[in-house]
Amino acid sequence: MMIRCCTKFVLRALCLLGVIALGPACEDLGEDVRVDPPGPGSSWAWVHPRPQGNTLFGVDGTSGFDIWAVGEKGVIVRYRGGVPTVHSRPVDVDLHGVFNPQSSRVYVVGDGGTILFLGGAAFAVVPSPTSEDLFSIWGSASTNMIAVGGAGTVITNDGSGWTSAFVAGSSELRSVWGIGSLAEAYAVGDNGALVHFDGTSWASETPFTSSTLHGVWADHPLDWFAVGAGGEIWHNRGAGWYPMISPTTDDLYSVFGSDNDYVFTVGAADSIYFFDGARWTPCPGICLANPDGTLHDGWGLLCSVPLSGPSASASVHCSSQFAVGAAGIVAEYDLLNRFTIHTRAETFAHLWDVDGTLGTNVYAVGDGGAILHFDGADWALVPGGVTENLHGVWLAAPDDIYVVGDNGQILHSNDGVAWTPQTSMTNEQLRAVSGTSAQNIYAVGTAGTVLRSTGGAWQPESVPAGNYNGVWGAAADDVWFVGEGGLIVHFTLGSYGAVSSPVATHLTAIWGSGPDRIFAVGDAGLVLHYDGSEWKTMVFPTSDNLTAVTGNGTDVFVMGDTRGVAFRWDGNAWSPHDSPAANRMTGLWHSGNALFVVGESGNILTYGE
Repeated sequence: MMIRCCTKFVLRALCLLGVIALGPACEDLGEDVRVDPPGPGSSWAWVHPRPQGNTLFGVDGTSGFDIWAVGEKGVIVRYRGGVPTVHSRPVDVDLHGVFNPQSSRVYVVGDGGTILFLGGAAFAVVPSPTSEDLFSIWGSASTNMIAVGGAGTVITNDGSGWTSAFVAGSSELRSVWGIGSLAEAYAVGDNGALVHFDGTSWASETPFTSSTLHGVWADHPLDWFAVGAGGEIWHNRGAGWYPMISPTTDDLYSVFGSDNDYVFTVGAADSIYFFDGARWTPCPGICLANPDGTLHDGWGLLCSVPLSGPSASASVHCSSQFAVGAAGIVAEYDLLNRFTIHTRAETFAHLWDVDGTLGTNVYAVGDGGAILHFDGADWALVPGGVTENLHGVWLAAPDDIYVVGDNGQILHSNDGVAWTPQTSMTNEQLRAVSGTSAQNIYAVGTAGTVLRSTGGAWQPESVPAGNYNGVWGAAADDVWFVGEGGLIVHFTLGSYGAVSSPVATHLTAIWGSGPDRIFAVGDAGLVLHYDGSEWKTMVFPTSDNLTAVTGNGTDVFVMGDTRGVAFRWDGNAWSPHDSPAANRMTGLWHSGNALFVVGESGNILTYGE
């Protein structure tokens, strides 16, 4: 987070707002947008949200028309004139802080002591004096920078390289801020950790709270703010730190502003609050109308323009405020008191399942009744008329769609537009739906729930007890069910029977391409294979929980809590295919030439050959 004033930016703002007439002076301020090509051999594409959906932890810029944001799994996004560029990932670790002293120079810090520098066309890793995670960076120039992180680490750079400056005990330091050319600085962190720089040396100070402090900021000496866990807000006006009346108990992660009468703080549950010099209140205007999630950092380049006459003490703020956070959110509160989300998304709800008939007819479902449809060009939110969380979707035909979810919810549509609730005779959570034809469909869920439809009403089936998570069938008389505790049930010869399972681990999903080629996945990296005679455990390269499996006649794909990595079985071995996503992925569907992947925070990606 940095706050600066720039003559070019002020002129640009005045041009756009119509304060001065449009003409050559305004035309000369145009900026070109550079879009990085995908990396060599890259087959992954973000399709929702756009431009990407990883959580952003840090934001900084040189003007409201040129900002940088960094986050999970090495993501770096630049917005120039509102147009995003997702840079090729130079590293695969989480990045937490960014400092942008000028448009051609950018510094980024992250996990494992990572320090990146952009001084040309691409980011480069630079030598770091620490292997501790770095959570925050501040600077007034490239020759005056501070970064802080794990185990009380404080490192500095005076233009000749990064060196260790101070170690403040063992608590993590989460945020750092300095004044001017470093006349004073504070760093805060876990357990109320407090480190002060007096212009000459660093020293730990007695904590004024035992709570974790996530953010610290000041406009000038003797006017410091700190925010943290439980909505704590602290102020220091030169006589020590004292608590302010906070409007929230949600965790606050960042504090920023232009002066002591124009300060913002952001945090969990979309918390955005504003301090006007007297009290903290919810952000003015429609700031609170933003999607569910956490905001991790904020930034604004503002400047006070002195006025004459009776309003001589007033200030005119010449820049928007930006906040970044979960699901790749980039939000702006502008000079006209408008709140805009620059991240394009139909929904930020967690998505649980995906299915389709062609790559141009795909459905995904998720929390809060979310139903999304892809027509080959774009994703659109389809009103389903329900608010229950939806966990499964299956297409019997392009115009014959079934969706299931909480409280026994079953929806059916013949056109993807109008959705009709169907009677399920249960209030149990339905976790999956699938079938072998439009006349043989199953919905499964908790407390031994297995429902069957032959094209009409749904009827409960008498099955072995257990919580069911998945269903797949090769034929009307060859249907498999999996669930918690290693539960495997087979329907054949007109009856249901429990099958001997080689594990007691929860099974979460099942898929097959034929009666003798079936795969089931579950917790702790469990993959089972059925060869037509028995279920066997496969050796798998991760112990992360697995949530989804799909494939075609040749390949099998598996994903889960693997930070966006898809594992592919080619008949001989499992190989990882690392996607740019960091979130948990919970649904997979293969169209024949592309893999569709859905997961947390509305994430949808595709993988193509």
